[in-house]
Amino acid sequence: MKRQFKFPKKFRIVPRDAFPLPEDIWIPDDGVKITLNLSRYSVDFFKRAARRHKIKYQRAIRDVLDRYADLNKKIA
Repeated sequence: MKRQFKFPKKFRIVPRDAFPLPEDIWIPDDGVKITLNLSRYSVDFFKRAARRHKIKYQRAIRDVLDRYADLNKKIA
């Protein structure tokens, strides 16, 4: 049987309005779903890099493409 935790007498509950609602802080992404064929080498590279930085590899690929587009938007 689990022991019940007893809260200290001075324990204070955080009011509900202390934090913003998720929809107020989440910025929707205007992403477009695509199908992209990559080499095994590229996918393995992004998976290793993503694991090292503790992010998802799809996110890493998306960030690289976004940065590339930002750097080259004047050319297009």
